[in-house]
Amino acid sequence: MPHFPCPKTPSRKWRGVFYSALGQFLNYRLALQMSEPDRTLYLAIPVDTFESFFQERFTQEAVKLYQVKLVSYDPLQEVIVEWKE
Repeated sequence: MPHFPCPKTPSRKWRGVFYSALGQFLNYRLALQMSEPDRTLYLAIPVDTFESFFQERFTQEAVKLYQVKLVSYDPLQEVIVEWKE
């Protein structure tokens, strides 16, 4: 499961991290569809990032357009918070 790193940076810099993570996710998903088409890939997002950056309109539209499935997690407690189809 690829994950979205959580640097402590302003939203504008988050976009570069997001572009990189999204591109990597799309390539992983294509490779997985080619080798194991019955499996589903999720992008793991730290819960604080999900509750901030992933609530921005641009980010939500990209997730919707590219049909990215998300899972938010708490990196301190090491638990999954929510699965988003």
